[in-house]
Amino acid sequence: MISPSQNPSSTGDVTDYILLFCRELRREGLLVGVQEEIDSLRAVEAINMADQEQYKSALETVLCSGKEDLPVFESIFQRFFEQANQTPDMQKRKMKETASDSSSHHNKRKSGSNEDQPKTSQPKQGKNVQQSSSSVTDGANQENDNEGLEQAIQFMAARANKNSRKTREAIIPNIHQDVMEQAAHRFLKVLKLRQSRRTAANDGRLFDGRKTIRRSMHTGGTPIELMCKGRKPERAKIVFLGDGSRSMSPYTPRFLQFAYCVTAAHRYTETFLFSTTLSHVTSQLKSEKQPLPALQMNEDSWGSGTCIGESLNTFVNRYGPQYLTKNTVVLVMSDGLDTSEEGWMRKALQEIKKKTSLLIWLNPLLGTPGYRPEQTKMREALPFIDIFSEAHQLDSYLRLSKEMKRQR
Repeated sequence: MISPSQNPSSTGDVTDYILLFCRELRREGLLVGVQEEIDSLRAVEAINMADQEQYKSALETVLCSGKEDLPVFESIFQRFFEQANQTPDMQKRKMKETASDSSSHHNKRKSGSNEDQPKTSQPKQGKNVQQSSSSVTDGANQENDNEGLEQAIQFMAARANKNSRKTREAIIPNIHQDVMEQAAHRFLKVLKLRQSRRTAANDGRLFDGRKTIRRSMHTGGTPIELMCKGRKPERAKIVFLGDGSRSMSPYTPRFLQFAYCVTAAHRYTETFLFSTTLSHVTSQLKSEKQPLPALQMNEDSWGSGTCIGESLNTFVNRYGPQYLTKNTVVLVMSDGLDTSEEGWMRKALQEIKKKTSLLIWLNPLLGTPGYRPEQTKMREALPFIDIFSEAHQLDSYLRLSKEMKRQR
């Protein structure tokens, strides 16, 4: 059991709270490792944390591998939220609610209301009365426990989300869809490595006769599977990082249209949007509910301020081990008007550049007369960018493939 000093519910740090919760499950014998901890944090991001049932179900789905784990999970889950319910802030909240209830009750009695007056009735004697009283008491205790859990979860959700988040829609335009699909096709075509005639039939690898003969010994000498030299080449991964701040509102919808077309044609594509925080929107772009989905975004990821450096560092720390490889192409769409601390953008882009094959930055202000990126926060990004291009018009995406050819 965790000590009170380790209880992060007093500070509202949900990440530490879940990690300690997973550690406690591991001590009780559940198969909870690092991957389960990461999956738990991602599951909590996708739900409404103020909803007790959603919060509990999300953690239960990730952390319980069978029915035999459920009793242990229930016990530790109850224990953790009882601790959250005993924090000083929660006690203050309860005192305020109690004071409010008592004052309203006093006002009702003063006004002469009969709603709270007890009804007189003859009590029944015997054993049934004791059983009924016991069941009522147990039910009341259970109701109080459930209410305490719900208050604790709502309290942690409020501390984790200090500012109320309003949902906004990011609309993907359908005008000039055919032109954007053509631009996406050219973009993907440039990413494919050029192959010689002798290797094109085998995914760029040379035929290995010796391995093929040895492999055919399992099938009676008949070569069923052709073996090739070397490893099978990996497909290129594409990562889109789009700036959804207010200053980018005229340009980001077109960027989303381009990301949508690339995602539809290329399996290994991931898209992220950021304003003051980062959001992973790939699953919404792949939605089949309608041809062009309207993305449901929180206001801190769409139409708010700009924290480019913090958002890029969040991407590197949270998603970098999974998506940043030597075959990854990263495309950032932003005007570079950053409010993060000095050096944050440089640190994130340095890590991205070191681990990927190509870093592209599309800046809609680049086509503005008199714009000088070295006089803004863009000066931190310029040393790490391979292709720096404008993106204020539809033709900018068509010209992108030509600039990539010159780079390669």
